[in-house]
Amino acid sequence: MDNERAQRIGRSGARAPGNDGPKTRSIIVCFRDNKDVEIIMLNASRLKHKPQYGITRYYPSEIVQARSRLWSDYKRAKREGNASVFIGFPAKLIINRHVRDEFPEWNITIKMSRITNPIFPRSNEI
Repeated sequence: MDNERAQRIGRSGARAPGNDGPKTRSIIVCFRDNKDVEIIMLNASRLKHKPQYGITRYYPSEIVQARSRLWSDYKRAKREGNASVFIGFPAKLIINRHVRDEFPEWNITIKMSRITNPIFPRSNEI
């Protein structure tokens, strides 16, 4: 897997009050291709019984905003007692097999490679 960058979050050495153990700091990793992220997310359940580790997906602000627009409809559908209601990735509200998609071309965009696609310039070509 190729990643573009990895970085730790927070200052080293700073601890929460009353915590005498070593400081834990999160790591953010940016992968070049979405397929690598999907492989990691599919295998994240292997860490289920290891409380010191966890994997979550970081969403760009556009996806966060789109998901928040769907949230009120999600809560209303749950209150109404619909059998099947959930929010899918990246921002799809699915109610009893009816889909409201905030990013209908997402699959086309995400299948593009940052390496071979001319839309994304290589770092040495900037």
